[in-house]
Amino acid sequence: MRLMTIVGGAVLSAALVSGCGSEDSGGEGDGGSGSGDSQSSSASGGGSSDGGSSGGGSSDARAVAQEFIDALSEDDYAAACALFDPAYVESITDAGGTCEGSFEELSSSGGVAFENLEGATAGEPELGDDETTATVPVSKDGETTGQAFLVTVDDEWRVTFDPQ
Repeated sequence: MRLMTIVGGAVLSAALVSGCGSEDSGGEGDGGSGSGDSQSSSASGGGSSDGGSSGGGSSDARAVAQEFIDALSEDDYAAACALFDPAYVESITDAGGTCEGSFEELSSSGGVAFENLEGATAGEPELGDDETTATVPVSKDGETTGQAFLVTVDDEWRVTFDPQ
């Protein structure tokens, strides 16, 4: 199914689940992982929770990546979808589904265990030369497990499938 490929590809390309399958999900707290509740409010509004512009700053890219990780680990697919590049979400709806529904299907089919993201943290982003793209390492239990790709859209960082 094309819809599953689209969302599954984004999640797998973001590599948020690639190494987060350890049995011990109690994170080691290596920074930035504790405040999921305060961060999730900006996910639905699309803005930065600290009042500044989200695009361009590496700390803002890191915060958006952490919000995405936290949303998925809490099965808050609406918040996760709010952090995607809108063009990506449009490709999902063009394929005949919803972003949230795709995450639910991935989770319920056993294809992805988002709860394994609990305790995962976003690291220091590497910004692209033009500072409109970022690659954010993701770690859990002190080990880098993958990366998330972000792009600026209307001066806001968004999770993307295609890091360009």
